[in-house]
Amino acid sequence: DVCSSDLEMRLSFGLVVCLGVLASAARADVPRVVVDIAPVFSLVSQVMEDVGAPQLLVPVNASPHGYAMRPSEARALAQADLVVWIGPALSPWMKGPIETLATGAVTMTLLDQPETYRLPYRAGDGFGAHDHSHGHSHNHDSGHSNGQVVDDAVDGHAWLDPHNGMAWLRIIAEKLAEMDPENAARYRSNAMSAIGSLEQLEADIAARLAPVNEVPFVVMHDAYHYFEDHFGIEASAAITLSDEAAPSAARLAEVRAQIERSGARCVFAEPGENAGLVDAVAAGVPVRLVEMSPLFTDGSLGPDTYGNILTNMARLMQECLSEGS
Repeated sequence: DVCSSDLEMRLSFGLVVCLGVLASAARADVPRVVVDIAPVFSLVSQVMEDVGAPQLLVPVNASPHGYAMRPSEARALAQADLVVWIGPALSPWMKGPIETLATGAVTMTLLDQPETYRLPYRAGDGFGAHDHSHGHSHNHDSGHSNGQVVDDAVDGHAWLDPHNGMAWLRIIAEKLAEMDPENAARYRSNAMSAIGSLEQLEADIAARLAPVNEVPFVVMHDAYHYFEDHFGIEASAAITLSDEAAPSAARLAEVRAQIERSGARCVFAEPGENAGLVDAVAAGVPVRLVEMSPLFTDGSLGPDTYGNILTNMARLMQECLSEGS
């Protein structure tokens, strides 16, 4: 009996080890995915749910426009099977590391996908009158076809249009299905579920913003164009038109005049941006300052991050722009 028990224990142990090896092998077949920013991390996480998880390259508290990678992030890039990033219009510094480190990886540049709706950066003191008639059901081919936007003028904040998010979910799922056929059905099912949730969120945001879509506001820098364009609202002006260059004194005076002319109710600035610039244009003007990020929220990083970003932006805009708020 002792020998029999000992044999059973050894067989059981061997079975556990064997199953562990098989599980490890299965996990090893799942593509190692590296992404650039938190919204893309969220989209890829939704597609990979119950299969694997991507690795984020740029921390949520860092600017994607310029970042010095840590050794662990460089290693992740070197070991990647798939790199998903917005493109050089948002993070020009990433082009070199991708080319030199991710030599064995497939690279998916989201702005280059034919399904991606692209907008140019706006220019001028104010952005001009906006046609609100299209509302949240506007045609993405109207006036801004991809072929009309010169590459170096493309606004890189394209994730803020939920239709781009939906398109990218499909594209990411198909690429992962191609790379990992065993889990193809799961990737596609996850993407379809995420698209359904995003469609409902899109409708909720449109309803929330409809009552304030004529109320003027100003942004610290032109990071919200896709969100505004999709939901039928538009900033009157941006204090800075470039992510790199500080505005001149003349620029600040022009924006201040635009705030006074338009009666802008709010100035939306990203956390950590130069509050002194806002003070310079808003001093003595009855305008509210609200911090709002197009990249992250206070919640934990995960599959829900993308939806939380859009929801938080809509909530902050609705609350600040509403009469009597």
